[in-house]
Amino acid sequence: MPPMVTPALSKDLKVFDKWALCCQLVGDEFWAGSMSGQVVALDFDLKELRRWQAHEGSVNGILADGTTYGGDGLVKDKAGDILAGPFKKPISKVQRVAGRLYVGTYERALYIDGDRQPKIAAWHALADGTLFKVRQIGSKAGDLGPIEIDDQELTGSAWSLSAGSQADTVYAYFKDGHFGELDLSGDITPLPWQDTQGPPTVVQGEGLIFLIGNHQVMAVKEGEVVATLRLKTKGLYGSSLLPDGRLAIAAADGNLKVIEIAA
Repeated sequence: MPPMVTPALSKDLKVFDKWALCCQLVGDEFWAGSMSGQVVALDFDLKELRRWQAHEGSVNGILADGTTYGGDGLVKDKAGDILAGPFKKPISKVQRVAGRLYVGTYERALYIDGDRQPKIAAWHALADGTLFKVRQIGSKAGDLGPIEIDDQELTGSAWSLSAGSQADTVYAYFKDGHFGELDLSGDITPLPWQDTQGPPTVVQGEGLIFLIGNHQVMAVKEGEVVATLRLKTKGLYGSSLLPDGRLAIAAADGNLKVIEIAA
């Protein structure tokens, strides 16, 4: 059995009145985004440098290059200039891959450089542009087709797809609540998460994978849970590692939960 580690809450830093939704390393700063549309930039000691109104709606995500996207249907670059939008619905996911801009919206559509691909319920693009996707095949949210890669069917239906631990893999959250890593051939490596309330946020650490959601942080090594930390908060959202190895988690109470990981 892999050796146990000990995660502990080392700092509970208030950055917004409520609803911190995402956080990300951006160059030599650490950014967090909120439901109110604000972004705060911190140094690596988590001292505030500045804050600004990035979006009129929620800030749903921040990329490592400073791209932000939000509930106002806009994608903006680090300087705040509009890259895409406005879209009819809030933006759920953005990737900048192989020189192209991928935008997913709450209308269950995928836009690639502005070209609309309707009825795409979940998707993820690899670094070379290979596209995993799940089609919406009916009017209800659960009417999902199988996971496809470049229009070839791989395996069962999934609610969400995200970046896997290897360059040619994705994490899939399946309709039955299971979670695992999927490779180009369709082989699934199960991970110890089963919860019909939603997928975890995944952060890849040094030899560990952290699964974050529903009040808990699970540290996983070699497919086994080596530690679990439960936090007293309404919800845990976007997460990122700080340069010193601490784990920062955006939480519904407006705080950044900072976790120390000791072997």
